[in-house]
Amino acid sequence: MRALVLSGGGANGDYQVGALQHIIGDLGVKYDAFCGVSVGALNGAFLAQFSDGQEKESIDLLEVLWDSIDDDAIIKKWCHGLLGNLPGILWKDSVYSTEPLRDLVRRNLDTARLKASGKQLRVGAVAWGSGDYQLWTEKDDDAPQGVLASSSFPLFFEDTIARGVPWTDGGLRNITPLKAAIDLGADRIDVIRCSPGQVGGHVERHPGKLTKVKRMLEILLDEVERGDLARALDINDLCQAVSNGNKELLSRKFIDIRVLAPHVDLGDSLDFDPVKNKTNRQRGYRDASSLSWV
Repeated sequence: MRALVLSGGGANGDYQVGALQHIIGDLGVKYDAFCGVSVGALNGAFLAQFSDGQEKESIDLLEVLWDSIDDDAIIKKWCHGLLGNLPGILWKDSVYSTEPLRDLVRRNLDTARLKASGKQLRVGAVAWGSGDYQLWTEKDDDAPQGVLASSSFPLFFEDTIARGVPWTDGGLRNITPLKAAIDLGADRIDVIRCSPGQVGGHVERHPGKLTKVKRMLEILLDEVERGDLARALDINDLCQAVSNGNKELLSRKFIDIRVLAPHVDLGDSLDFDPVKNKTNRQRGYRDASSLSWV
């Protein structure tokens, strides 16, 4: 089984689209399962609607969607004019309204197609109350709510109410959801990250409170992502170490894992500027073209 694991990364998810233009679009790689959190949940869920033989159509959908994305297509300020985001800072539950994002998912994610595609989907979110990380699958009638829950960037995006409770971004616990792919039985896993493995980017000399909060979240999520990948690669190292010895000592099997990550910081994860998106898509395509995927 071959699985595609897509990490979180907010507005930088267009990097994944560029990489997949090469992997799926050019090479025709077929995936049995799609596992994602945050923007990776969005991209993965859209792809999981398409059956084998529909790879071109799946990439076409991602391209069209991301071509249409800007700040107004994902988030909006609570008020126009001078008030701007003031309600979100003072009395709303989030800095931004995510009504545009909810509408985008409603229009482009079909539960019937998910169930009929023959693909497996795993997207995760964190319940605010229990702190538990839970999964939605292609079989769930509320899969679109799970995708939105996984994409609810904490504090800045509205929480998603699903299954009677509020949810937030799955990346708080599992920003690169390798475990979901391993639990499905995948023996080949391709991982596409949206960060270079270290927190970069420019922060002004005297950042405001919102900038500090967002930066804190980016640093925490980066640490989670490093841990996710390190655990999976440690398992592989152990498999190789005992490959000529007593294999009963190890219950895990060796998994062929390929990881694609940008070499540079892709920019603000909440900046949905179309020019930046296009640049990141081109970078994703170039980076993917430099690796072997067959």
